[in-house]
Amino acid sequence: DAQTTVREIYGISIRRHGRTIHVDIVGSGFLRNMVRVIVGTLIEIGMAKRPITSIGALLQSGCRDHSGITAPPQGLCLLQVWYDGSPEVWTAGMERCHSCQKSLDK
Repeated sequence: DAQTTVREIYGISIRRHGRTIHVDIVGSGFLRNMVRVIVGTLIEIGMAKRPITSIGALLQSGCRDHSGITAPPQGLCLLQVWYDGSPEVWTAGMERCHSCQKSLDK
């Protein structure tokens, strides 16, 4: 819905593959730079620049100023878009994407 800035995240998966880290995010939709901000915030948590417990307060505040850096776009790719079905269908689709990615990584 383009009339609101509210988006729902159904799942986030983080996996290490060699020297890279794969972050998969499933949601009802995404705002401009939203995925990059999520990843940047996760990077800051991983580097101990902010506690993992800060996520709850960040989400409650709804204020972009409290989030982490905007991660660079390099390496970001769109894997799948689902237009129909429920969030359960989308998260099941995320598992299928992981299976496909594993076969590509071999």
